[in-house]
Amino acid sequence: GCDAWKGSGEVAEEAVPTAPALPTASINGPKQEKLTLNLEVGTRFPLQKTVEQILRQPSADGQSTTRQTLDLLMSVTVEQVLPPEPAQAAVGATTGAKRLRVKYHRVRFSQQFPDSRMNISYDSDIPPGQRPVPVEALGYQGLKDNSFDFWLGADNQILDIVEFNKFLDRCLVNVPQNQQVKVRRFLASTSGADGLSNFIDDSIGLLPPRAVRVNETWSRERTMPQPVPMRISNQYTLRQVTRDTADVD
Repeated sequence: GCDAWKGSGEVAEEAVPTAPALPTASINGPKQEKLTLNLEVGTRFPLQKTVEQILRQPSADGQSTTRQTLDLLMSVTVEQVLPPEPAQAAVGATTGAKRLRVKYHRVRFSQQFPDSRMNISYDSDIPPGQRPVPVEALGYQGLKDNSFDFWLGADNQILDIVEFNKFLDRCLVNVPQNQQVKVRRFLASTSGADGLSNFIDDSIGLLPPRAVRVNETWSRERTMPQPVPMRISNQYTLRQVTRDTADVD
């Protein structure tokens, strides 16, 4: 399935301010179904991303398990859509590009160790004065209510990230001086196009570069810096599409 599209329904109860759901399927007659990304300026839709990492290691008792969970609630707003025809676009502009704004509304982070006394948790909804922020969560503390923009090309690939360094500066406002270099390095590792698509939502990297019909395929290659540096090549096939959903293998 396609997480970003399904997610807009699943997260609707999370009190994120949203406009009507993002229209993603364009239907051109009963036998001409195809999947395209249709964005209108002002449209806002929610995304919820949960990343869970589990590490199992041999131990004296047989096996020890460490679990880390990161839960991000964000919204994406369409700020600008450039005309598809070069003659209508501004000089130097990339035709058909879309400018999107990502805003983070909630961050939850936890680590569970074999020794429960070492467990840590962080919830951005809890005021910092009520519970100290764990060192491991300093990189996420400044995400809540923070935002940045990025450009998505006509082929649905990330073209550019707008003033990402200023976004990092805002993230570091409450981070102790002696931790800022480490935290900035961690957050900056997500600033590339591949890292950003992974940081926002994997579905950004799943989008087809063109309108595709049922049973058509497309491929994507990307590099992921976290949790282990790796290069991934994926092939996708559109199995079914309606006005509300798209089934992708």
